[in-house]
Amino acid sequence: MTAHILTRAAGLLRTGYAMEAFKRLLPGKRRWPAPPILGHEVPLRFTGRQEHRCFACWADNPIGLKLRFYEAAGWTLACSWAAASGYENYPGMVHGGILATVVDEIIGQAVFHQAGHLPVSVNASIKWHRPVKIGESVLAAARITGHHDRLYRAVGYIFRADGKVAASADGRYYTPPLTQFRKMTGLEAVPPEIEPWFAPERPNVRS
Repeated sequence: MTAHILTRAAGLLRTGYAMEAFKRLLPGKRRWPAPPILGHEVPLRFTGRQEHRCFACWADNPIGLKLRFYEAAGWTLACSWAAASGYENYPGMVHGGILATVVDEIIGQAVFHQAGHLPVSVNASIKWHRPVKIGESVLAAARITGHHDRLYRAVGYIFRADGKVAASADGRYYTPPLTQFRKMTGLEAVPPEIEPWFAPERPNVRS
């Protein structure tokens, strides 16, 4: 029996879950942020452009999420979304990957909204806390927590209809200049209308 318990304990330590369980046993209740109160809608700069086919935010994408974005006090940006049928994992539940897309999108849009330059995702630590049911309306919100030069750090949350946090993320996003973006993506060109939305090129430094 003792050997079995030690084996299980060693397994929990290897996965890192033991530390998570220990944190939950500490005194004090974890303080989650309150859901955003939506203000004026923030129109997307891409709206009406032929090249705009984003899975997350294009309103005319027949299989997309059709996210809409709003101002919200205390947040850089917020959005609303109704989880439609077709995004299930377990029956009646929204797929965790879809929730990850929502929280990644709200952070990326928040960086674009504040910086004025198109970002790319660098990394993000995403946690799933509670399930979201199909048909449930949710809110997502993000705030920039810091930035240096062209690298931004931000947190994002998805709130269920009952106000509880379904998923959260802490991510880093980078706003590249156009030439670097082309190298990163392998794209030879982008629509000329969006070129000004990239970060400015650095001047050449000569010794």
